Amino acid sequence: MKFTIKDKVFPVTVTVFINLTAKKTASLMNRKQLPEGSLDLLENPGWVSSADDGCVVIVFNDMSLIPDEKDIAIIAHECCHATFAIFKFIGESASDAEETFCYYTQFLTEKILKKINQKHKNECRKRDNGNKTTHEAPGRSDDGSESEAKQSCDGNKGEQPVSDRVSDQVKVVG
Repeated sequence: MKFTIKDKVFPVTVTVFINLTAKKTASLMNRKQLPEGSLDLLENPGWVSSADDGCVVIVFNDMSLIPDEKDIAIIAHECCHATFAIFKFIGESASDAEETFCYYTQFLTEKILKKINQKHKNECRKRDNGNKTTHEAPGRSDDGSESEAKQSCDGNKGEQPVSDRVSDQVKVVG
């Protein structure tokens, strides 16, 4: 899965990759001309790369389409790295603009969660031909191992989808 987050406030482009194959990840790393030792990044659940032209890349190596607390924490963690890279590019100090830094991290996190939720809903529609039925979807158990989690195709599990819950609790500026 790949998508781009365009920013109307800062002159940057953030491209997000989720669950690339090893071959595609290696190709991406070669195109970005990452330094030697960067292959260690393949072992991380996520990583960020930035260029001098304001392009930021966020990669998530093992992300569920039904993000659990661990996935959400990883998304927020990598969005912090991306925000640091963006602030460095625009010449802003994170410590001097703490609230702006936090809002921007929140903005990126919400955009990524919404895209993941949208992808899940689209896959549900394809699988169920638009019927709102409950099915088994990949997820993680409490111990971190892969499991099947019940999720309805309208995105509900007896509650709102995670991206909707996040946006109900916070207001994004940008």
